[in-house]
Amino acid sequence: MIRLLFFSDTHLGYDYPVRPRIDRCRRGMDFFENFDTVLDAALSEQVDLVIHGGDLFFRSKVPQVIVDLVYDRLLAFAQREIPLYIVPGNHERSALPPSIWLNHTNINIFDVPKTFIFSHGGETLALAGLPFIRTIAADYDTIVAPLAAAIPEGAFGLLCVHQLIEGAAVGPTGYRFRSGRDIIPSEALQPPFGAVLCGHVHRMQVFDSAGGVPVFIPGSTER
Repeated sequence: MIRLLFFSDTHLGYDYPVRPRIDRCRRGMDFFENFDTVLDAALSEQVDLVIHGGDLFFRSKVPQVIVDLVYDRLLAFAQREIPLYIVPGNHERSALPPSIWLNHTNINIFDVPKTFIFSHGGETLALAGLPFIRTIAADYDTIVAPLAAAIPEGAFGLLCVHQLIEGAAVGPTGYRFRSGRDIIPSEALQPPFGAVLCGHVHRMQVFDSAGGVPVFIPGSTER
């Protein structure tokens, strides 16, 4: 059995007092503390891998001190020999800030659409993923077909995305996304993927796509 931990939308750096001009209560450390709580849980539960579903940072251009605080944590976690996979989100404009530390063998970035293979205990996961794409509705089939083709026979396919998906709910009234250029159609989510791990939407939810594939959305770690 392979055990994984999936979380998303940590938005690290938001309201963090890099150079505060006034003294007030700030939420910046809450985001980092929740991030640390998740990674500590991954270690204590002895999971086999961790997947981050996007929006690791709160925006694309962040102060270097924030980059260092985040990557110091990633590197320390990677050195514990648990592979970490990260989907760049829309807040990062589909790309993480560059760093030599991202070259660590246990840090894997979906900087372009690709499929990673993870094997443990005689079982295999095929982690197919892509950075955030704003026009995903028109491009989904073209982008995802090669990823699906790269899934080895006998492997369990996971699609890792940071996108809106038809049927996902948001807001106090439970509004559900339907169609649009930035929304993956529900019927498009089909085998060979056994499940979809999706960031971007901040409400935790699980539902089945029209294609029969379950969609897992963990929500934000700090709403």
